[in-house]
Amino acid sequence: MSYKMMKSPLFYMAVIMMFVVYPAHVKGQKIKLASINVRYDTKADGLNQWANRKQQMCEFISAQELDIFCLQEVLPRQLTDIKAAFPQYAYIYPPRDGKNSESIPVFYLTEKYECIEEGTFWLSETPDSAKSIGWDGAHPRIAVWLKLKDKKTDRCFYIVNTHLDHKGKKARRMGMRLIKNRFSEKQSESPIIITGDMNCSAESSAISIAQTEVFPMYDSFQIAKKRNGVPYTFHAFGKRAQKRIRMDFIFVTQQIEVQEMDIPQERSQEGVYLSDHCPVVATLEIYQ
Repeated sequence: MSYKMMKSPLFYMAVIMMFVVYPAHVKGQKIKLASINVRYDTKADGLNQWANRKQQMCEFISAQELDIFCLQEVLPRQLTDIKAAFPQYAYIYPPRDGKNSESIPVFYLTEKYECIEEGTFWLSETPDSAKSIGWDGAHPRIAVWLKLKDKKTDRCFYIVNTHLDHKGKKARRMGMRLIKNRFSEKQSESPIIITGDMNCSAESSAISIAQTEVFPMYDSFQIAKKRNGVPYTFHAFGKRAQKRIRMDFIFVTQQIEVQEMDIPQERSQEGVYLSDHCPVVATLEIYQ
């Protein structure tokens, strides 16, 4: 092994994971969770515009029997369709730059969880200023978070959902650093899950920050006991035959074991795709 490899953040993460042991005698808290970029509603997508995809999307979510699902690129009219299909879930939906703009809602089963805290901040130099754009970003970007309590066990954990900027490399780095700093104290209190479309590959600096800076977190895809599906998420409605990358992630703190990770391969129904991204679905077990 070269000295350069030993100096890399991924090497240190691998070493840390060797010592993460989940006690066999302690029963974990099981969660099935998904992160899905649903693709915003636009007529420019032609056959793949939302009106033609919404039933397929709702059927997919329903079939997964999810405890929690975190979405990106949701416009108000799309939210109307999704919440109508899933009345058993509560959600938070703060738009990123106005009431008719995109947001990144988080849905959770009310039968299983109680939301005891929630919040939103902007990924910018002024994170508490609504609609603020950070660094070299093209749009306002936000992080939405909830502290959920399991109604049976009273155990709590945090869910953070985000969508990093698609143009600004600095905005992606600094946005992820801001998220990690905001939860630096909370991570010693309760387990944390960060989900979202990060608009960059697993080798990027933003992903390195997600895993190594402030406190360690782990890429569910990398540490899953079982993996299904494909190793990428963005496929542009099946058009991007090459250079497909995994830009949708679920990160977890060390109290969380990833039992299974599934990235279902894109398939069309009469030429209509679920989205331009593959969903990311994880089965987790939380130990506290």
